[in-house]
This record gives sequence, C-alpha cells and structure tokens, in this order.
Amino acid sequence: MTELKNNLYQNSQYMTILYVEDDKYIAQEVSEILTRLFKKVILAVDGADGIEKYKKNKHQIDLVITDIIMPNKNGIELITEIKNIDKNILCIVISSSTDTEYLIDLISLNVDGYLIKPVRYLPLLEIMYKVLQKKILKNENDDYKNNLQKIIEKKSEELTLRYYTDPLTKLKNRTALFEDIEKYKPNKLMIIDINRFSAINDLYGYEVGDEVLLIVKDRLEKILNSSCGLYKIAADQFVFVHLDKFVEVNCQIFLQKIQSHINETSIHITINGIEIEIFINIIVGIVKDVAKEKLFESADLALHYAKKTNQSSVIFNPEITEIMNYKKIFTSISLVKKAFEQDKIVPFFQPIVKPNETTYECLVRLITEKGEIISPISFLEEIKQTSYYTKLTQTMIQKSFEFFHDKKHSFSINLSFEDIENIHIVSYLKENIKKYNISSKLIIEILESESIDNFESVKEFINDMKLYGIRIALDDFGSGYSNFAYILEFKPDYIKIDGSIIKNIATDKKAYVIAKTIVQFANELNIKTIAEYIYCKEVYEKVLELGIDGKQGYFVGKPEPFLLEGD
Repeated sequence: MTELKNNLYQNSQYMTILYVEDDKYIAQEVSEILTRLFKKVILAVDGADGIEKYKKNKHQIDLVITDIIMPNKNGIELITEIKNIDKNILCIVISSSTDTEYLIDLISLNVDGYLIKPVRYLPLLEIMYKVLQKKILKNENDDYKNNLQKIIEKKSEELTLRYYTDPLTKLKNRTALFEDIEKYKPNKLMIIDINRFSAINDLYGYEVGDEVLLIVKDRLEKILNSSCGLYKIAADQFVFVHLDKFVEVNCQIFLQKIQSHINETSIHITINGIEIEIFINIIVGIVKDVAKEKLFESADLALHYAKKTNQSSVIFNPEITEIMNYKKIFTSISLVKKAFEQDKIVPFFQPIVKPNETTYECLVRLITEKGEIISPISFLEEIKQTSYYTKLTQTMIQKSFEFFHDKKHSFSINLSFEDIENIHIVSYLKENIKKYNISSKLIIEILESESIDNFESVKEFINDMKLYGIRIALDDFGSGYSNFAYILEFKPDYIKIDGSIIKNIATDKKAYVIAKTIVQFANELNIKTIAEYIYCKEVYEKVLELGIDGKQGYFVGKPEPFLLEGD
C-alpha cells in the first residue's frame, strides 16, 4: 500500500480535484484522503454546485470525482454538462447505486472509473492511480504529438528554405525570383553575370570560386536599394529586381554603383598562405518598363547581346530580338529538320596532302530542295540547343564511316569538347568504330574551344580512342583560347594550325613567327603539323618553307562529295 500511495503521490501532488458529494459525512471522510494526495481539493455539495464550481475553475481542475444520486442535478447530468465543456476531463464516479441504466449512461459518457460505496481506502487509491496513469499517458502522447508537429514544422521550414534559397550565399534563388515576379509584378530587372567565372574555378579551385561569389554578394548587398531584391540564379549570375513600382530607381545610376563596387576593384584572397589578387569583370543585362511575363527573358536577351558585342552592359530594346537573329534560329531549325526528313545531310571531303599519304577531312553539308549546298556556319550554332545537333553529329559519323570503310585512305571527323561530353555521341561513335572496323583509318579532330568544363573527361576520351588505335588531331590550334598545355596533356598525333594564322603568313611577320613557334614546339614533341586555309601559291610556299607536314585549303583542294581524281 505504501508503494501504491507513493506512486500515486508522485503523479497527483500538482493536480486539482473537484469532488462532488451531497452526504457531508462521506464528503468529509473522502476529502481527508484526497487532500493528503492532491495539491487542491474543491468540494461541491450537489450537481448544480459542482457545475458552478467547475465553470469557475475549469482551467485548474484535472479530475472530477462525483456521486450519482444528488439533489438539484445528479451525477449523470453533472458529467454530461462538464464533458460538453471539456470532453477529455477525467471523471471517477463513487456511488451506492448499481442501477443498470446508470451504468449504461456512465459507459456512454466515457467515465474513467467507478467505485461502489462505502468507500474503502485501498480501492480508492487503486482506481485513482489507474485513472491518473491514463492522464499521464495522454499527456505524454500529447507531448509526443506536439514535439512531432514541431519537428515536422521545422523540417517543412528547412525544406521550404532550401527550395527557395541558394545554399552558398543564402540569397533567394531562381524559383523565388519567378514567384516574386508573379507576386510583385515588377517592371525593372538586372542580370549580373561574372564574366569567365569558370576560369577562376579551373585556375584556383571551387573553394576560391565560392569565396569570390560571397565577396561579390556582400558588395552587391551594400548597394541594395530597400525597394529591390537580390537573388542568385545560377553559378555565376545574380539578379536585382525592382519590387516596389512606387519607388523610382534610376537604372543607370544603379549600374554605375554596381560596376564601381566590382569592375573597378579587385578581390584579395589568401591561398596556402599566399595572397592573390583576382580581378572581376561583370556583364549586365538590363530591362525596364516591360511586362512581368517578358521581364526575365528580355533581361537575359540583353545580357547575351552584351556578351556577343563585348559590351559591359546593355539595356533591352525590342530591336535586340531581331539583331540576335531569333528568326534565323527558327528558320535554321526548320531547314535542318526538313533536310533530315529528306536525307539531305551529307559529308563532303576536303583533302589534306601529307608527304606519304593524302587523308580527307569529312565536313557536313546540307542540300536544300533547290539543290543549294549549305555550310554548317549557316545553321550549326542555331541548332546547338536542340536534339538535331546530336543527330547531325551521329549522321556524319555513320555516313563518313560507311563511305571510307572499304577505301584505302585515312579520314578525319570533327568533334568538339561538347560532343565528347555527350554520352549519346560517344556511345554511337564507339558502336560504329566496331561496326565498320575503321580504327586504323580514323583521325578525330578535336575542335578548339574557349572553355573545357571537364578537362579530365576529354583527356580520358583521347586515351580511350588511342586504345582503339585512332589518331588524334588538335584542330584550330592558335585561335581563341589556345593553350600549349593542351598539347602536353592531350599528346595529339597532329596539330592543325588555325587558318587565321596561316592565311597571313605570307604578309604578316607576326603570323609567320607564331606559326614557326608552333611548328618548332610540335617537332620537339614529335607531333605532325597541318596548315589550314592555304588559299594561294604564296601561302603554300611559306608553308613549305616552315616545314609543315600537311597542307589543306582551297589551293590544295576544295571540299567535294567525292575524292580527288585517281583516289
């Protein structure tokens, strides 16, 4: 009994009881027991008194103990009314009545305990202990539910934050930008692009790149107008949006602030204890007074036009759309689509004359319905973001391999760094190498590019091709972003010196010296050289003088749908 009493006391000492009993002798006896166990006992003399006292103290009362048969209101009426106020209140009935009708009513009211008079001490303790255990379990369950709800709400907030936030800068992201455009209907927007940001990542690593982004973000925030929002929408792009149309913003002044905080300053970062200085160049596309549906698209178009024309900023105007030849894009796509339908994508072959052999470069041509021969310069760039680009490359692979598989001559096909990153093109290439068994004849010319997103994958591709016995040529070398490190890393069999150098070697000493340097460098590494764009006798003679191995150009032979006579 002592243990029971102690367990009960541990759970009851902070609770308040409403005890309703019209028999004052029983009330006194039971109250003495209750007051030793509970923090507070409120005594009521009948059902009506019990209701009144419950209403006054309902926020304090944890348990109701009541008789059934009482004047004014009986216990059934009392419990019914209390349950209407709080259906979860704990109730114990102590009564001398065993009337079946009362018992059914008590069951329907979900009474928690029932005790027959006369009240005995131990059974009273036992039933109160059981009832209070139920309350404790309920409280624990409620706490669990509340904690679970809080966890769910917290996780929901975290997921929402992640969905709308850039993880590095903690700025709102592209998704948030478009929702805010829809919500606030702004009419001014700026896209801020960090020019050649990928070069920073390639040169110094992604950690330095991230630090640069955070510094740029901090500088942009310093000039952030209270009526504007700042977003990070891509790896190297931020956006300013003028959200409050009632506050006027001078875009030109705003642009000057942005450029003075970034373009005219440098960033100092310490790497392995060495401080380096990084100069940041930004390009900005601006749009103002444009409907929200076209806001971002117009700013993006202005940004692309700025890049295309080498400007630091461009404000959108409707003429840019036409200038950017968007009509030409749709015309080109339509032209290529029709050519595929009519099987008018064909390879032409341009000879490359070498000391001991003549090889042929396979060049794509499109034949129109009128019989016009169209060079890829007229449509290639416009279809790069469509599936036709991959299909075009695959078609050239298949038709070139089919043409040369039974011929004695070696031949070359062109692949860009982007092609090498395309798993569909590489997979198709390997399938056809095996199908036509032309490894010993094939040369892959890798086109120079201004950026390599994955240097190691290109190197892996070259090594893979060399395992097949395929030769590698580095095309357009000396143009754009050419780097002698490419030769050391890729170890090509041939270097094709770009036409922009070769065409001038007879008239421009600088071009001649550059070509001579490339030839000497290649000779040291036992790499053959090829000159492109030999268009006249004078250039041809200079190529011979420089000791360049292979000759290619209109003076040597034009691209034709057939091989040279005698071949």
